[in-house]
Amino acid sequence: MKRTLLVFILTLSSNIIFSQTDKCKPILQKDFIDKIKDYKAADLVPYNVVNDSWQEKWGLMDKTTKKKLTEPLMNYASTFNPNISFFYEECDVKINNNYELNAKDLMVTVIEGDDSVDLKIQVLDSINGYKGFKVDDNGNLIAYSKAYFRDNWHSWNISKPFLYKNNYYAIVQNKEGNKTIINTEGEIKKGFVYKSLRYTDYQHKGENLLYAEDFKGKKGFITLSGHKLHYGKLLKSPFYSNELFGYSIQHDGIRGAGTYQDSISKSGILDLSTMKWLIKPKKGLKLINMVYTSESVTKTDYTNRKNVNIYFVVLEDKFRYLIDEEGNKYIAK
Repeated sequence: MKRTLLVFILTLSSNIIFSQTDKCKPILQKDFIDKIKDYKAADLVPYNVVNDSWQEKWGLMDKTTKKKLTEPLMNYASTFNPNISFFYEECDVKINNNYELNAKDLMVTVIEGDDSVDLKIQVLDSINGYKGFKVDDNGNLIAYSKAYFRDNWHSWNISKPFLYKNNYYAIVQNKEGNKTIINTEGEIKKGFVYKSLRYTDYQHKGENLLYAEDFKGKKGFITLSGHKLHYGKLLKSPFYSNELFGYSIQHDGIRGAGTYQDSISKSGILDLSTMKWLIKPKKGLKLINMVYTSESVTKTDYTNRKNVNIYFVVLEDKFRYLIDEEGNKYIAK
């Protein structure tokens, strides 16, 4: 089945005789590309300025000298990894690491998205009480009971199977809407009913770590053998956003608040690969985002940290600046 969605996409319309792109390109060339063309792309980091209306803008500076290089034309912190993209005025801007510019007009269009079922995974009849799931020889999910089918995206119905003591388990949703764990026969693992449960690829003593949130709001990691890590100490889910290269920004900001970032009273950085704090949560510290630079296309998992430069965006009053993994500040001179 297909859904028709109205979304913002960025494209160049051939019907516009004089487009916004014609206005953008000369400025981007003069005030941005020409200013950085003699620098290595991976050595450029964003700097922030805030105008009298508290409007946020970003430019690029040399990370070694902290010298401002470009005009602040970007409306968010962006970096070369290996290409850079951002919005400027009504233009979608993309610049590769050879400093070649591609700018397009911002347009609105209608696209169709396919939400049909993945036929590689079967949904099995549950009329006779079957509530299990099946895996292939490599432990990949190939089928599961219709009792857990709620959405065409299988990953919303059942988690990736994981191995524990030579048996496969998976996370599913029970009739009450809570998350629980079953084996391939559909038998529920006692003591494992949570408001939220999520499979992760991270491990502790040879076991997969599962992210859990209980009915009292406590968050942390658990294993099927009963180990708990940072349980009740996490400030938010470490996934979905603000997680790159195995680093999770932990803060107590209130989602949906009009001043979401201003609502943060403390934050820190958790290293999910070691389950240790890179930066322990600290009152008054507002970590709000992560960016990175790289010379080539890189998967954003923790095994690739050595190939990138990682920075965390700090909010101080209305001003933003970057720090690196060692805590060094990057504030433009």
